[in-house]
Amino acid sequence: MASNNGMTYLNYVFPLLSHSSPSVLFPALRTIGNIVTGDDGQTQTVLDHQVLPCLLNLLTNTYKKSIKTEACRIISNITTRNSNQIQAVIEAGIIQSLVWVFETAEFEVKQEAVVGIANATFRGTHDQIKLMVSRGCIKPICDLLTCPDPRIITVCLQALENILAVGETEKNLGHTGDNNLYASMIDEAEGLDKIENLQSHHNNEIYQKAAKILETFWTEDNNEEGNDDNHAPQSGFQLGSRNVHQIRPTSNYVYFT
Repeated sequence: MASNNGMTYLNYVFPLLSHSSPSVLFPALRTIGNIVTGDDGQTQTVLDHQVLPCLLNLLTNTYKKSIKTEACRIISNITTRNSNQIQAVIEAGIIQSLVWVFETAEFEVKQEAVVGIANATFRGTHDQIKLMVSRGCIKPICDLLTCPDPRIITVCLQALENILAVGETEKNLGHTGDNNLYASMIDEAEGLDKIENLQSHHNNEIYQKAAKILETFWTEDNNEEGNDDNHAPQSGFQLGSRNVHQIRPTSNYVYFT
């Protein structure tokens, strides 16, 4: 895409993102989507052509489900990239628009919107994750923990783990007292109940991830409750703990074709 021919090609494609006809808009989006599955340089070329304002327009206006789905897919690929490119997505107002899409769109679009948010937690910085939380990203991620697709449950669990790790750092720095504020927010969003329920999921990776999150961030609370009420800790909390700050695997990104 760095070649002159590639730049000329893009100069023809990008104006089509503002076309009124879905039959023109959809293939243009699919073309851009194929480009951003490449490397960071190709993604940056797309960003340099001001794709984000176009995507924001598609998310916030009354376009067909297929158009919004493709727009979210492009975003979810961009948010797997480096922190500068994630920052561009944040500064364009895309994160809060994805939250709004989750609240208003059809289920297929909801899934894509949440994946776009969740993917950003893998390479997003500490401050970027804090900002995304302030934009309301926790509840949509928690809500999709009950979806039927194990891939999406896995990426949502990983995203919550990344968010919780930031909350733990904030607690250790003395910024939130003795509490992991994000653990409380996940609980308030009914995410804790959903994570606990995933300990009985048939997918072993999901079960292990859920149990690990509970052990890392909630075992102490549950043990205290158990001591008070003479209840034993749940068996799913028995996995050995690991350092969650090191867990940002790209293998948990979700891509759709």
